[in-house]
Amino acid sequence: MCRLKTKNAVLIAVQIALFSGCGFADLRVITVTTSLSGRNAVLPTDTTPVVITFGTAMRRVETEKAVQVASNSGSVDYDSYWQGNSLYCAPAPAWTRGVRYALNLSGAVFAEDGRELRIAEYIPFFAVFKDSSPFVASFSPENTASVGIDEASGAKIELCFSESMDRKSAETAFSLDGVSGKKFLWTNDDKTLAVTSDKPLAAWTVYHWSISVNAVSKNNIPLVKAVSAQFTTNAAREHPQVSRVFPMLRSNNKWLDSGGSLENGVGSGMGIGIEFSKRMDEESMLKSAHFEPSLPGRIERTGDSSIIFIPDNDPEIEARYTLIVSADTKDAEGLTMGRDYRACFIPDIPFLTLVSINSYNMPNHGPLAVQILPTGQNNTGSLFVSLRFSLSFTEEARLETAFRISFAGFFPDTLPPVHLKSVNWIGEDILSFEWDGLKAGSDEEEHYYKLTLPATKTGVNTGKGSYLQEELSFYFKVKP
Repeated sequence: MCRLKTKNAVLIAVQIALFSGCGFADLRVITVTTSLSGRNAVLPTDTTPVVITFGTAMRRVETEKAVQVASNSGSVDYDSYWQGNSLYCAPAPAWTRGVRYALNLSGAVFAEDGRELRIAEYIPFFAVFKDSSPFVASFSPENTASVGIDEASGAKIELCFSESMDRKSAETAFSLDGVSGKKFLWTNDDKTLAVTSDKPLAAWTVYHWSISVNAVSKNNIPLVKAVSAQFTTNAAREHPQVSRVFPMLRSNNKWLDSGGSLENGVGSGMGIGIEFSKRMDEESMLKSAHFEPSLPGRIERTGDSSIIFIPDNDPEIEARYTLIVSADTKDAEGLTMGRDYRACFIPDIPFLTLVSINSYNMPNHGPLAVQILPTGQNNTGSLFVSLRFSLSFTEEARLETAFRISFAGFFPDTLPPVHLKSVNWIGEDILSFEWDGLKAGSDEEEHYYKLTLPATKTGVNTGKGSYLQEELSFYFKVKP
């Protein structure tokens, strides 16, 4: 029996040596528990820490590396500290209410006595309440899309949220690079947001937009994550063109379509209307047109797609003008015409002509050999002459014309000066003069007087663009 006891003692000693000697693992299990009551647990406050408790003292630095707290937006910042064998994960500064967090334990950790623990736990939790966090379910235009531009409302971006949103926070959290004025329209119980710009965007440009996690739902829960995208304003679009060019006349302080054609319908005092096929950039429109040969004037806007050129002076009679609208003229989207527009026209302004010249002292309308009416002073007399023109004169032009026409002694140079006795317009196209101081000639000495009508715009002109093409001169022989 003693041997048996000795043998048993030896076996026990060997077993103790096997389990306690170098090269053999300690098989005692390390327990791990958390303060979370289970999956999707709800912490009582937004500052309540998550506690992980181990059944023994752990190597702290290595253990902390195996612990991570995250949300759908990624890793979450938190403060960690130990109390005994418990690791505390405290929010910094607070959990966001309603956001779904997850405590992730993953990897190999070691107790201070060398025992190894391999852990793989994923435990979701919430703070205060666990309502669903909002997220952007869809948006348009799609990321990197190529779009045209809505001329009525500018850029248009639409966001669809999973939950009803707080309007103010979402509008503040939204940004569109390069656009200052934005309008917001909410529909679908505040789940759909349409954003438009005050003005159309520039063509062939990349625009970026984003909405941050500062946007919250009506339950004050922030977006799961920020969303951003971009689009390019380079979808195929029609380039602007000149659709119509036409004469315009002024009536009651308004410019109206004359109904005529440009080719031969531009009369005195008229402007030239230009219409484009699209809504145009105003600054570009106002610099778009010029003429060859030069025709000074100004351009005024008459609509979103139309202008009028108003000449400073009437075009030259019978001159051939070319209207040129520059290829660089841009529409409201920034697209250019691409090529010059050209149109030719000859002004509808005729030369003024003298239809007839008459005098009651000139019988039968024969040669300009006239007799004078004696006045009884120094053998002199008066002469009455009427001039009939092909066109009517404005009131201002009638006054000026009377003083531009001259009448004076021509031969011999010793003739006494004549005096204008009266001047009168009969209607708008007949001008009559009466001069006094003419002296009749004799068989020995003929007397001649010269009537001169100057030409060009500074001479006899109607005030409506028409003038004499050449100076007219008439010689009166005063008979005995």
